[in-house]
Amino acid sequence: MSRWFKIIEVSGSRVSVNPLVQNIHPFSSFIKEYGKDRQYVLSWFSYLHYRYYPSPDFNPFFYMEEHEKESRILKSLFGSDGVPEPALYFRECEMFVKDMYLLPSVKMYNSLRSAINKVSEYMNSISRVDERNFKQIISILKEYDNINEIYSKTFATMMKEIEQEDNKTRGNLKVAYDQQ
Repeated sequence: MSRWFKIIEVSGSRVSVNPLVQNIHPFSSFIKEYGKDRQYVLSWFSYLHYRYYPSPDFNPFFYMEEHEKESRILKSLFGSDGVPEPALYFRECEMFVKDMYLLPSVKMYNSLRSAINKVSEYMNSISRVDERNFKQIISILKEYDNINEIYSKTFATMMKEIEQEDNKTRGNLKVAYDQQ
């Protein structure tokens, strides 16, 4: 089995827990503990997917800024009332998902994205241009093409790795063309 899989599956308008997840601790323990409320389990697994799955193809929250992402996902899944985080096994599930999706290209992409966001915040926070920050602004603008090129290449590499991991099955064989 590939180390890469989605924890939820979407087919049309139907969302379900990936059957592979149901056999892996800590997910299986989480399901045993909270399984009487299927929607609760599905909502928390959906949260983990949307929070950490590193592909815009299967994650509508992918491009959202990190500081907004968590609250927006929780609100969309649970409404404005908020739902207390499950006490048992959830953090273990979260750590498993984080580790599973943390390919080297994903790490680099996340670092570059964070740096670009910080530069953007800095540029937006400038209220007055003086000689000191003018030099910084000029330097940033000169380097923007390089930063953007590295960012774009890293994104392409990440998407290629994700596609390769998505296509793997047991024995690291490719999925047949009619099963993709």
